[in-house]
Amino acid sequence: MRHFLRRKIAAALTAAMLFSVAPVNQSLISFAAASTKKTNSKSTKSEKKELSLGSVKKNVYENDYFGLKLAVPDGFIFGDAAAVAEIDGSTEKFIKDKDAVIKSIKEGNPVTIAYAENEDTLDNICVTISLSDGETDIKKMFEDSIPDIKDSLKEAGIKTKDVSVVKKKVSGKDTYLLSAHGLLDDEYDIYQKEYMGIQDDYYICIAFTSFVTDDTDDMIKLIELK
Repeated sequence: MRHFLRRKIAAALTAAMLFSVAPVNQSLISFAAASTKKTNSKSTKSEKKELSLGSVKKNVYENDYFGLKLAVPDGFIFGDAAAVAEIDGSTEKFIKDKDAVIKSIKEGNPVTIAYAENEDTLDNICVTISLSDGETDIKKMFEDSIPDIKDSLKEAGIKTKDVSVVKKKVSGKDTYLLSAHGLLDDEYDIYQKEYMGIQDDYYICIAFTSFVTDDTDDMIKLIELK
C-alpha cells in the first residue's frame, strides 16, 4: 500500500475513534462540579495549570501538564509541522501557532499536536488534545463510544473486525484502552490502541496504529507516566 494512503487510513481510524470518544462541541460546558473527582487528574480546581501542548525533542514527546513522556524507538521519526498538519487536517501555519492551537482546543476542537511514524513499517503514533466533556470514567466512556466508532469506521471504508475495551499495564499502572482491529479492502489489517488521559478540563489521546501485524501492545509500552 502506498505511503500516503496508509497515513490517511491511520488518520481516519484515529479520527473515528477520537470524535466518537471525545465530543467536540463542549466549549460552553461548566466543569466545576466534576473537576474535583476526575479520574487520572493530578490537580484540584484551585491548582489548575495552564494547558500545555508539550514539546518534541529528537525522539521524545513530553508533556508535564498531563504528566507523561513518550520516547519512540529507532526507526520512528516525529514529523514536522507539515506532517502533523496533514494528519490533523489543518495547515502548517496553524500547527506552528501554539496560541491558535490552544484557542482552538478551548473552543472544543480536537487538535493533533504530535505525530511519529516508522518509515519502514509505517506504524505510527498520533497525539491529540481535546476539550473534556466532563466524563471521568474512562472505561465507561470507551464502552459507550463503541457503536459510534463502528459506524465511523464503516463510513471510512474500514471493515470492523473488533472494537473493545481492554485493560493493559501502562507505565506499570492498570489502564483501560480502546482497541480496534479493522480490514481495508478485505486485504490490509489495521490495528489501533488508544490511551486516554485526563487533566483538569482536557483529554490527551495517544493512538498507536500498526499494519499487517499487531504491534500495538509493544507500542503502548513507550508511554511513561510521571
